[in-house]
Amino acid sequence: MNFLVVPKKKLFEEFPPVSSKEWEEAISKSLKGREVESLNWDTDEGFEINPFYRKNNTSETVSSQLVTQNSEQSEERTIKIETEKEKITAQLLQCLLEGKEQMKKGAKAEEIQFTFPLGQSFFIEVSKLKAFRILWAKLTEIPAHILCYITSELQENEGQQFIQNTTKALSAIIGGADNISFHPVNEFTDRVNQNIVRIAQHESFLYQVTNSTSGSYYIEAITEKLIKKVWENFARERDTN
Repeated sequence: MNFLVVPKKKLFEEFPPVSSKEWEEAISKSLKGREVESLNWDTDEGFEINPFYRKNNTSETVSSQLVTQNSEQSEERTIKIETEKEKITAQLLQCLLEGKEQMKKGAKAEEIQFTFPLGQSFFIEVSKLKAFRILWAKLTEIPAHILCYITSELQENEGQQFIQNTTKALSAIIGGADNISFHPVNEFTDRVNQNIVRIAQHESFLYQVTNSTSGSYYIEAITEKLIKKVWENFARERDTN
């Protein structure tokens, strides 16, 4: 039996480094002369997102701040905090403030479950969950227990609904949610939704990856922006009260 001998080299050593300027020139060429900045977009959260990020655009602390061990809870003792705020920064701030208030009343951090809705912006939702996990660990040094819920709406195009739900479920799993809950419109959509999670769990093995977005500078940059904005607002509220 013959075996392929693979040289002991790091993969990226096989490729020459590419500067940010070269990337921008390549993108501008694809845009037929338009400025790369024309792809920047303003979020509802009050900050701008660029079309691409590189390692030097982010700090190296985002992934290292994640508390990755599984959170263990007793269902009977769980204090449930649910947010229905529209803006993501408002969702994160509300959960931080209410979690802190519950602990002031004597609750333990590991007894609290946070429930978040999921939107359709994949990268934003992944970053939202990562940001909250870091923020909660910053406050308590305890991993956050997160439940995400997905609400199905009766649509003419049922397939479109399943695609949207798949994207939402993947953003929850990759973002680090502990549980996903579906609010189906009928028995059939409920069965399909459950299968979406089973496929992600048993065939894609996404639950077995500790931090699947490590090195994704786009997600890490958005996560950093959310953390900075929410922590500033949290500190302001804390000082006021």
